[in-house]
Amino acid sequence: MNYKEVLLKTRTAFTPSNQKMMEAFFDRFDNHIYFERRGEHEVCLFINNLDWHAFKSEAIKLKAQRAEPREILIVDDFVEALSKIGSYSINNRKRVYVDFNKERKVKNRKEKALRRNPNTKVVNDTDIIENRLPLAYENKIICGDSLQVLEKLPPNCVDLMITSPPYNFGLAYEANEDDKKWGDYFNQLFEILRATKRVLKYGGRMIINVQPLFSDYIPTHHILSKYLLDLGMLWKGEIMWEKNNYNCKYTAWGSWKSPSSPYLKYTWEFIEVFCKGDLKHPGKAENIDISAEEFKKMGGCQMVYRTREKNERIWTPGNVSRGIGCEMPKII
Repeated sequence: MNYKEVLLKTRTAFTPSNQKMMEAFFDRFDNHIYFERRGEHEVCLFINNLDWHAFKSEAIKLKAQRAEPREILIVDDFVEALSKIGSYSINNRKRVYVDFNKERKVKNRKEKALRRNPNTKVVNDTDIIENRLPLAYENKIICGDSLQVLEKLPPNCVDLMITSPPYNFGLAYEANEDDKKWGDYFNQLFEILRATKRVLKYGGRMIINVQPLFSDYIPTHHILSKYLLDLGMLWKGEIMWEKNNYNCKYTAWGSWKSPSSPYLKYTWEFIEVFCKGDLKHPGKAENIDISAEEFKKMGGCQMVYRTREKNERIWTPGNVSRGIGCEMPKII
């Protein structure tokens, strides 16, 4: 059994009679707590777990039975030393002082994952057969309506789709109405996502960067995720893109200084990651371009990108595109 060690300095001499008294007292708590005398005024406590309320109750009874003030003082020293231990967990009404913050390992992880969710693949024969991207589209930037361009591509020819659609916040775009009715907005996105799924290869990924509009109470990321799940896509994960209050600078608080209906504003955006057919996407090892440090950093599901100039947060197009367009494909 593992124990937490606590060094106790007694205010009065810890005599052999005191030691005998405390040993008899500690015997009531099995072998979960014991002590060793280290010196005239020094004791080392060893504790695994303890019913703290029972311990205090028994200590009060013990003090009531003792007439010698120094014995009462010794009991108080033990109680005070244990009361000062602030790190523990609770299990069956007992304070657990060791291994309470140790990561719990799951045994037979793969078997249990399969039992929870046996359908980690969505296999359609027509999705497995890959097609080559037409040469007219290779290594080129194609400008046009995304839906019209997607319709020209054959199925199962694209490895990765990354998009950051307009958020429907009412911003001024040159060629897009950014204040559509939410039903129209989602219907348009759904149509594009359906077309995107068609052209993705088996195992191909979708990366969608969105942000809910807190003042409209529309959970855009949840609505899109639910649609893609219903469409048969597999959820890979969600990444938080911390923008450090970039979208919350203006003073919009809802019910100011009142809990009646305050706005809960995000300083981050969401990046939803989905897969077509299989969570695993095989490829050639020689094409991997992510370093060990980048892998560990990006695997934490949080991205923070900002530059500082004269103690102010400055966002540049290069700063933004580097995160979504360059670094995300490395790990996804």
